[in-house]
Amino acid sequence: MTVGNTPSSNISEAKQMLASLTDNPKLLYVICPFNIGDFLVNGGLCYALQVKKRKTSCALIVCDKFKDSQIDFIGVSQIIYIPSGKMEMIKDYIRENSLYETDNYIYGHFHVKNGGYDWNTSLHFFDRYRENVFGLPLGTEILPPIIEDISVEQQQKLHAMYQLSKRTVIITPYANSSTQLFSDEVWFGLVNKLKALGYIVYTNVAGKELPIKGTMRIKLTFPELVYAAGKVKCFIGRRSGIFDLLCFTDAELLCILYVDYWHDDLRKNFPDKKSYAFYYAGHYKAVLENARKRNADDLTQVQLNVPHVDASEIYFEEDMMTDAIINTVKELE
Repeated sequence: MTVGNTPSSNISEAKQMLASLTDNPKLLYVICPFNIGDFLVNGGLCYALQVKKRKTSCALIVCDKFKDSQIDFIGVSQIIYIPSGKMEMIKDYIRENSLYETDNYIYGHFHVKNGGYDWNTSLHFFDRYRENVFGLPLGTEILPPIIEDISVEQQQKLHAMYQLSKRTVIITPYANSSTQLFSDEVWFGLVNKLKALGYIVYTNVAGKELPIKGTMRIKLTFPELVYAAGKVKCFIGRRSGIFDLLCFTDAELLCILYVDYWHDDLRKNFPDKKSYAFYYAGHYKAVLENARKRNADDLTQVQLNVPHVDASEIYFEEDMMTDAIINTVKELE
């Protein structure tokens, strides 16, 4: 027998695990099943959730891949790390039975309805979290994570391993929550343009990820990343949880994202943090050409139907986009 996609034996085990993990009635357990960006939003809203639910504090339940993250949050008295397989079982159990919130816990991700996420598509990403996941007012502050400074010895070690200076650019071409934007060759072209300006270029990597050709590999813990943020020229990369973390630092951020994903724009989600957005719309080239044949006006806005995006920030060609990125880097000098 199965219910939804989950075998009945797994349902029973997931139910027992969930009950065991959320057994303290004084705490609000916030279950965060996904990646670093979600972890930061869940943790950053815990204090507001604690107040809303009239609990003494919150306990975050996250995957054990974050066990060495060295991140804490205001309002969080405990972080519980569980294997990803068990988290998957709990996630499926909650979704398939629509048990998103009780007095003891709240599921820290979007509800599923008719095979997709049930959210307000007119809101940017963090406001969707506030309203659709947690039922909080749209103005609720996402508190910054608590990350201790690295020691002097760690700083010295980093500077011995990497060249961290204002002549250094770190690119972040990888993101767990979305597919590849374009080929490595486009990144390679951007790297060559940066190096022609005299910059040293690193690729931020994790696990089995490989550095982009022409760059050097850099692998940093979250506290090390926060330290490096204030030392290097800028970060250029995909919209990812790493950029969410960097928004709590002094880093200069140049973010590339699909034109369809306007709600992920860092400027909308972190309005107090200065950053730059480059919207890639290469998959709309055919639409653009058809519009041109009809002599349509205001092509990017009308034909692409992206009312939340400034047309001047949309790029159909990779070279045009990388040139715009390079010009922005020059303006930072």
